[in-house]
Amino acid sequence: MKIVVFETEQWEQDEFQRLSDDHEISFEVDPLSVETADDHRDAEVLSAFIYSDLSADVLEKFENLKMIATRSTGFDHIDAGYCKENGIIVCNVPTYGENTVAEHVFGLLLTISHNLLTAFDRTRKGDFSLKGLQGFDLKGKTLG
Repeated sequence: MKIVVFETEQWEQDEFQRLSDDHEISFEVDPLSVETADDHRDAEVLSAFIYSDLSADVLEKFENLKMIATRSTGFDHIDAGYCKENGIIVCNVPTYGENTVAEHVFGLLLTISHNLLTAFDRTRKGDFSLKGLQGFDLKGKTLG
């Protein structure tokens, strides 16, 4: 199969190379767009991240397209209706970043509850006053 992987960094390309014994693989650093699609019209599989344009206008350029594999949980950047009408399989990564996103949320909560951004900005300016920096505990708070 001819696979084209968009929005790639070198470490991702290294991982995809394992498929090269059985498939022809091409890499694009840029996202899929009307312009970048022209060079890969014969692709059978597209792999992209969230910045690629996977609208019907772009997808119709691929006459042999059988599958789209998005390297994200969400797939709202893909025209699912067009894919269904044309028998194109759409795959995603349902567990992508689930721990990372949750940890990031806690980091943001602590930043807000303890005024960390304000404290950081003041410290960088040489202002070490504590006025207005008293935060609050998350214990006992309702989230949602």
